[in-house]
Amino acid sequence: MKYTISIAAAGILVTGMAHAMAHAGVLEQLDTDGNGTVSLEELQAAMPDMTEETFVSMDTNGDGSLDLDEIGAAMDAGTLAM
Repeated sequence: MKYTISIAAAGILVTGMAHAMAHAGVLEQLDTDGNGTVSLEELQAAMPDMTEETFVSMDTNGDGSLDLDEIGAAMDAGTLAM
């Protein structure tokens, strides 16, 4: 039984890591100035239909930019599709 749990845990870990790496790849692709976050202007350059309203809804900490956690949450929610 421990063997099955270990394999399941490893599968979840690998899946989670792949998911996080995908989010990091999107951040890297969108972050054209290399500061580690994505501004509305950077996002609109890649996605011209992105509205300020949608951007603000993704910017959960209200700092005016999207960090890795916010990008991941938006992708998971289907708000940001890359």
